[in-house]
Amino acid sequence: ATTVVISQALGANKLEEARKDAYKLIHFSQLLAILLGLLMFGASYIVPQWYDVSQVSRATSEAFLRIMACMFWLYMSNAQCFFILRAGGDTKSTLLMDAVFMWLVNLPVVGAVAYFTNWNVYIIYLVGQSTDFLKFFFAYGLVKKEKWVKNLSHVHEEKVPIFETPI
Repeated sequence: ATTVVISQALGANKLEEARKDAYKLIHFSQLLAILLGLLMFGASYIVPQWYDVSQVSRATSEAFLRIMACMFWLYMSNAQCFFILRAGGDTKSTLLMDAVFMWLVNLPVVGAVAYFTNWNVYIIYLVGQSTDFLKFFFAYGLVKKEKWVKNLSHVHEEKVPIFETPI
């Protein structure tokens, strides 16, 4: 929905509306994610009981769900920033935010923590999820630069070379 709302305003050359809507959508998604995170946290006491698994597997899934529930607002904030940037056609920033961040920050941090510490899997998972704080500062900074705020319907004249076909 974010991409549609923002890109429609940008396409109609309503740049100020798109800018305001973007920040409203970030804040709305954070509020919604907090509420859904609370539901997810509550569900972590119920849903794992539905499965016929060992007690260790059940406890592990409960812990992962609770960590995910606490970090859900951050995940949604990053997703909103991603979709806002993409709506404005800022594909370079979305590439940096998504793939490059994963390969240069998240995976090396998790790999280092897993290899060089004796921390349990829950702490390692929490560390991995916590890299989203860095991602959010980076992503929100990209949104604040507002390179994505531009008229998407403006026609750019391209100089296309004309080739003569031999007869």
